[in-house]
Amino acid sequence: MMLDRLSFDVAVRGPKPLKAADREVNVILTVSAHPLPRTAEVIVFDRSDRAAFAAVKAHVLSAIDAIADGVEFAVVAGSTTVPDGARLVVADQRTRAAAKAAVGELGPRGGARFADWLGRAAVLLTEHTGPHPRAMLITAGTRQDFAEAAAPYADRFLCNYVGPDSSTEGIEDGVHLRLELPKHARLRFLRQISPRQVDLTDEAGPLGFNTGTWGAEAREYQLSVEIPATPIVSQFLAARATLVRRDDSGQPVRLAHANVIAQMEIPPPVFDAPDQADEHTGPSASTNFVNTGLAEAEAPLEPLAPDTTLRPAWGYWFWLDIGSLVSASIEARPMSLPPYPPVNSQLTVVLYGFPGEFAIDPASATGVLEMTADGSARVLRQPSIVDNPTRLFFPVRTPREPRPLRLRCNIYWQQELIQSRLITASPGELKSTVDFRIADPDDVPLRYTPHQYSASLLLDDDGRGTHALRVFAKQGADVLRAEASIPGQRLTSAIRMARGALSRVAWGNEHPWREEFTYRYAIPPSVEQVSNDLITLAVTGYRLYHVLVRSLGRSVNENSCDMADRVGSALGAPGFVQIALKEGAQHVIPAAMIYDLPLDGNARNLALCQDFLDWATRNEIPRSPCLQRRCRQALRPNPTVVCPGGFWGFRHALGLPASLGTAPMVPPLLPHDGGARLVGGVYEDFASAAAHRDTLRNLLPWKDYRLGEDRESTLAGLKGDPQIVYFYCHGGASGEVPYLHVGRRGGPTITPDNLAEHRLRWSWSRPLVFLNGCRTTGLEPERAIDFVSFFVEDAFACGVIGTEITVFEQMADQFAEEVLRGFLVHGEPIGAAVTRARISLLANGNPLGLAYIPFVSPTVTMAPLRVP
Repeated sequence: MMLDRLSFDVAVRGPKPLKAADREVNVILTVSAHPLPRTAEVIVFDRSDRAAFAAVKAHVLSAIDAIADGVEFAVVAGSTTVPDGARLVVADQRTRAAAKAAVGELGPRGGARFADWLGRAAVLLTEHTGPHPRAMLITAGTRQDFAEAAAPYADRFLCNYVGPDSSTEGIEDGVHLRLELPKHARLRFLRQISPRQVDLTDEAGPLGFNTGTWGAEAREYQLSVEIPATPIVSQFLAARATLVRRDDSGQPVRLAHANVIAQMEIPPPVFDAPDQADEHTGPSASTNFVNTGLAEAEAPLEPLAPDTTLRPAWGYWFWLDIGSLVSASIEARPMSLPPYPPVNSQLTVVLYGFPGEFAIDPASATGVLEMTADGSARVLRQPSIVDNPTRLFFPVRTPREPRPLRLRCNIYWQQELIQSRLITASPGELKSTVDFRIADPDDVPLRYTPHQYSASLLLDDDGRGTHALRVFAKQGADVLRAEASIPGQRLTSAIRMARGALSRVAWGNEHPWREEFTYRYAIPPSVEQVSNDLITLAVTGYRLYHVLVRSLGRSVNENSCDMADRVGSALGAPGFVQIALKEGAQHVIPAAMIYDLPLDGNARNLALCQDFLDWATRNEIPRSPCLQRRCRQALRPNPTVVCPGGFWGFRHALGLPASLGTAPMVPPLLPHDGGARLVGGVYEDFASAAAHRDTLRNLLPWKDYRLGEDRESTLAGLKGDPQIVYFYCHGGASGEVPYLHVGRRGGPTITPDNLAEHRLRWSWSRPLVFLNGCRTTGLEPERAIDFVSFFVEDAFACGVIGTEITVFEQMADQFAEEVLRGFLVHGEPIGAAVTRARISLLANGNPLGLAYIPFVSPTVTMAPLRVP
């Protein structure tokens, strides 16, 4: 039986950067416990005991009062369900009052049939997709009878008993803190330091260190680990802290975890001359690298020297391994890996080609490696006939005419692209250059997340007027590799049309915004306006989709429509989708605008999905099956009907992460020390500036809240370790230089070089930067990418939220508030929080949430903050 338990999170503060001679890592672990957020609740009212009926009824009425706004609920009272028959309703003042009125009219009736009543609750909760649904039986009966009735639903929803022998809710006992240390590391001490002091160092048991009984609270622990002499690495895993308890069957269950990552302030390694007697060389046998290179077809185990000139019309092996540095590796910048890599993590390595250059066999373009205990990798799936346990070999062939050659080598983890390399071959030089990186292979365990990616897309400019789209997706139990070559002008035109459609919806024409243009959603729109605007956006979004997928499959001699259908199927259900932005990206795809349901854009009488209109009439758009792609239009598409669920921005949790350059990996669970800090600046001439500032201030009990009123106070406030950096600003471009404008009209602006001058570096907190630019001019995403690159590569932000076109204060206020509420309060991954904010705007009759772009990995999450 699933009981109502607390939700836990673990945040790490520290450690400070280490010197090469340091042997101690010291951190503060903040463990927070809070009630699980409810999204659906069914109260089961036991009316069978006449003697106790009045007391049970009073408890039911109190329970209805306690249901928070926005939670879906119902009351099952014998054969009666209130307040709205056989479905859940969204809690607000009206629906709670209706439920209480209905319960107030009920009297005692029938016998105790716990199993039947919980079965009715299960039916009500079947269609609910949110987290932690609960059924709560309020009764005068015994817990034993309840436990037997609740057992069949243990894996479906939480069951709570409220009765004569109730125990205190919201109490968790038997919680243990388990510590995992690297080989040769030693625990110096573990001490609870707040709210009381307890030395736990010698109290370890089979599950770890027993922390006792918990309520909704936070505790701090001081952890000190002695580490051995380490190789020359920039960062390494010093400890992993995991909260566990035993379930009802006695098996350990993980509640939360955090990694302690230590960084070293040391110069990069200096390599000695290679030892010609051994291809593996480098500063330490225990330091591991990604090695790449080429070899002759008849001698795969003999790597070619980096200064080799390849012969035309000749077969070669491209090879890749992870281990000690190989002298013949063609890596332009060998990347050392920390000494404590994950074990059993699987990495998929995929090759993609360029037209007329290296020929690649699609059937032999995918290999799989598994990380081992010593930091190297072993082969799980060899893409060729070469039998080698540690090195992948991919067959490639040069063209007949001598020319500079390229191929693309991508490393994925669970459909997420973590590194991309451009392999080049020119006379006298073979080279591999990393131009997209959000993690290193050894970072995979630190990227643990319960969220799985549906697909990763990479747009690759070939420098010759065309672009290559690289797709890697999950298709059932298999993976799908696809690529397409897109003429540059066609792609540029499709992107321009998509942004032009957003502009027409926002201010009535496709011209850059000017002061005399009127915001079309300044007043509540009619249903006709919203419908027509969604149709306008869908037509251009479908044409963008067509441009992207029309050439898929040609490289594998497969019909492009068949491959497009396979990619569409892989991306059909809602999921996390990565659109990677490599260094020097020339185009930013308006991914939220992509529309992928069949559509005849030239049909005369396009209409909006009737299912969507029905749910809109009931004011329940967020619950619409359209957004899950389960409506009638999604199941049986009509090309003259537009369904909002066809837009990627309303269906998927999207992320367009920029390459980190040399910055360290962004942890999937961002740290905080029990509270959050928000800094940034505001353009004070916006009419809603004061009200928006107050709304954000009241969103959380912030540990620090500083929104500057001018350029100087804004820049000064960016120091420290904030969780959110928020610019509610005007903006634009002066020539080719983008700028942000806070303060008052006519005041000085902020450009990327101003930010660089302040030496911003948020190494610990890795904040989310939000550029909420209203009434901006000339600040297209391709120009704003300068800000994105600075914040991510230099200042170590986890990512940036920006816009495709200018937005306006009314929608900007609501969108930011919804995103921050989902990300900080509800603990949603940032991609999901952005999608939910788009849907919230749509529910209020505004489709322009599609204008926002999250330049961040969509699964990045922050442990939810407790709100009184």
